[in-house]
Amino acid sequence: TRYYALELCTASLNQYFLKDTHPKKYRGPMPTEIEVMQQLTSGLEYIHSKDLVHRDIKPENVLIARQPETVVMKWADFGLSKPISPRGTFALRDVKGTLTWMAPEVLTVLEELERSGKNDLDLSSFEQRCTAVSDVFSCGCVFFYFLTGGIHPFGWVNSFYNVIQSNPIHFHFL
Repeated sequence: TRYYALELCTASLNQYFLKDTHPKKYRGPMPTEIEVMQQLTSGLEYIHSKDLVHRDIKPENVLIARQPETVVMKWADFGLSKPISPRGTFALRDVKGTLTWMAPEVLTVLEELERSGKNDLDLSSFEQRCTAVSDVFSCGCVFFYFLTGGIHPFGWVNSFYNVIQSNPIHFHFL
């Protein structure tokens, strides 16, 4: 068992996009868009350099830390993290994380289980291997969410199927 101690942070990224009337909305300063993405990319690169895959990348797991002269974005909630083998892979024997932010290779396994009629998630005999790229996909979705003001790239409804079918939502920017 691993325990990680993190500093007390002001908010999470999803709180930045709450309605103005919501009492938990984050109203404080933010780094520039480029700085946010650079900080999160560097953080994810660091996690992967420690031979770990996060497995639950989502806006709720991005913390906003206000420091005396700056604001820093940090990854949090390593409860589902898993070691990566020397080959850079991990066995997909247990599907963990938040469905709306999962990578297609992980969701495909769940779809196969659904089609087979299995009600449990016993993947002990399942030999598919995944890489840290599944975190990168989810991180890209978080970037999209951040840059578009809280819009999920595959929609909030049916995102599971939209990701598997490579069917992002369509909308127009002004």
